[in-house]
Amino acid sequence: MTSGSRIDNRRTGSSAPERPESIGNPGGFTLLEVLIALVVLAVGMSVTLSVITGSLGNIRKVQLRTRAVEYAQSIMESCLNREDLQETATFTENLEDGFQYTVYVEEYDPVIDAEPQIQSRTTLPVKLMQYTVEMMAPDSPEPVYQLQTLKLVNTSLERQQPILR
Repeated sequence: MTSGSRIDNRRTGSSAPERPESIGNPGGFTLLEVLIALVVLAVGMSVTLSVITGSLGNIRKVQLRTRAVEYAQSIMESCLNREDLQETATFTENLEDGFQYTVYVEEYDPVIDAEPQIQSRTTLPVKLMQYTVEMMAPDSPEPVYQLQTLKLVNTSLERQQPILR
């Protein structure tokens, strides 16, 4: 049969070899394969974008919390250094970037056991004051951070003056 096909090619004058009886081109992609690849790519991209979006939201929350902690530490330090904050007080202030803080200064009364070991009580010329700083984020109805500390305050009428050298 192969010799007959050679003869037929010579008679017709065409020198092209005979093609096999397949319909598609085995070297390319079908439309269905391209569509499936695009769907898989789209699903992968949407999952990746949703993970990135969630991460960006978490990064923003952490940045707000960090800023609130830094503000609270700074405000607490300035309150502890103020000599006029030795009595009960409360004040609130808004910061430029939307944060708000409230400072509470209260007298601290420690809980003492029912049976004290020391029988006689003496009055000391000092008292404990509790300082509390509450930080509110720009879009938060509740405090996002609270910082508390105690300060020993001199209550005697004659305050100790620093010694100048």
